[in-house]
Amino acid sequence: MSIKEKTKFYFLSTILPNISVTMACDLSIIIVNYNVRHFLEYCLLSVRKASIGLQVQVIVVDNASTDDDHEWIAEQFPKVHLIKNENNQGFGKANNQGLQLADGEYVLFLNPDTIIPENTLHDCIAFFQEKKDCGAIGVQMMDGKGIFLPESKRSIPTPLVSFYKFSGLEKLFPKSKIFGKYALGYLDKNEVHEVPILAGAFLTARRSLLEKVGGFDEAFFMYGEDIDLSYRLQHNTGFKNYFLGTVRIIHFKGESSKQNTLHYNKIFNEAMQVFVQKYHTKIGAFLMSTSIQLGTKMRAFAFKLKGKRKNRKGENDISTKDFFLLGDPDTKTFLEEKIKHQFPKMRLSNMNSNCSVIFCIGQHYSFQDSLLDLQKQSHSIDLYWFDKNADAIIGSNKKDETGVVWSLQNL
Repeated sequence: MSIKEKTKFYFLSTILPNISVTMACDLSIIIVNYNVRHFLEYCLLSVRKASIGLQVQVIVVDNASTDDDHEWIAEQFPKVHLIKNENNQGFGKANNQGLQLADGEYVLFLNPDTIIPENTLHDCIAFFQEKKDCGAIGVQMMDGKGIFLPESKRSIPTPLVSFYKFSGLEKLFPKSKIFGKYALGYLDKNEVHEVPILAGAFLTARRSLLEKVGGFDEAFFMYGEDIDLSYRLQHNTGFKNYFLGTVRIIHFKGESSKQNTLHYNKIFNEAMQVFVQKYHTKIGAFLMSTSIQLGTKMRAFAFKLKGKRKNRKGENDISTKDFFLLGDPDTKTFLEEKIKHQFPKMRLSNMNSNCSVIFCIGQHYSFQDSLLDLQKQSHSIDLYWFDKNADAIIGSNKKDETGVVWSLQNL
């Protein structure tokens, strides 16, 4: 809705209070949650700040989580519409549940383990309005260490492209226009590009197009459904998919689903089987399936060989770390008192060097500020986020291990 239309709405609702005037929704945000209660809280906090100045509808679909009763959502986020499934419906089907309730001109499918800066939603809507041929948008995603996630932009997984990826050739030559085609490594991650495939962790599209293609294909339980939806949005509507490298968000990789495990590889393999059987000839499907199975088995074997263990003893013990608090002065003071009360021997440094960093969100330090500072930090140090409106400190410093949650009840 334009500023002129919003002004007209306000005028009518003021002089004609007895007449029902409905204000159109700019954006519907659908978040499918599964056992990431504290990450979801930060996601919703960032969404609330990014929604200022827009008419935004937020729908959370919970896939039978066992870590929370969700009463806090009604208390802290009363405008959020919560759908509680009794069973895990899968990613695509749960998103379609939310899509049935969506009334925004645009729809954003957003992972719960994300933080979006305050400019994100405004920038995406502005791009839709400027680029009339734009049907869907993805953005530059970074993990909890500030490292770019290559799945932010991808090409269609043909048999040859899949072979390059799963054989390891793409990893050896990431910027090659031949071998690096799966993640389009030769395209500048900081620029805007038309791309075939967007990531389901942050995928926003015109609602009219989502209705035209029928939303997610529910044959995909998890993984692959974003590839399929991106493909149909671009090939069945006449509109284009765009990657906005100028817009950055945090995706705490590995929270909604733990990566590099045997279970992950099995589910991913099954999802790719659905995709290849849907779009490729029998020969193409056979070649692609062979390369995918070989690659996923090699990845699973490599992970097993490393013998990684989640949450190693002492790794997430807050009392063993030196911290530098960066950000809002009031939030820093509040957190300092919390920490000193519980851990009087913990050292809080006045210098950033070689210390774990906690980004302290508040009135004078935004999520956008934390992303700017995130990119200045060394990848060798641990990074965390704290907002006084949340119940915990969160972080995710290893993409293949469970993230860190320090409940404030323990501080």
